[in-house]
Amino acid sequence: KQWYQRRVRGDGPKLKSTIEAHKDAIHALCALDKGYVTGGKDGTVCLWDENLEALLKQYTLASFKTENPMLNMNPVQAIRGIALGQGKIIVGTRRGNIFE
Repeated sequence: KQWYQRRVRGDGPKLKSTIEAHKDAIHALCALDKGYVTGGKDGTVCLWDENLEALLKQYTLASFKTENPMLNMNPVQAIRGIALGQGKIIVGTRRGNIFE
């Protein structure tokens, strides 16, 4: 988590605080009504509270079993995009796969 807070006087924003959200780069972030969803290079999707302080739930693409044996052989897929709608989280990966 990296929040920036603009100073009244000075030249630019200053870092307010940080948290470790993923083990690698974060490629996707989506705002919810009451929270956020992040997706990273580490192949995880994280649900956060509205202040990005509490991790509410974490999903790992490696835990999904698919009918495609190629996906099961290499379970760590970098998440590149997240879309929300109709009560679902849709995740797109670097390799062009879509998970629901």
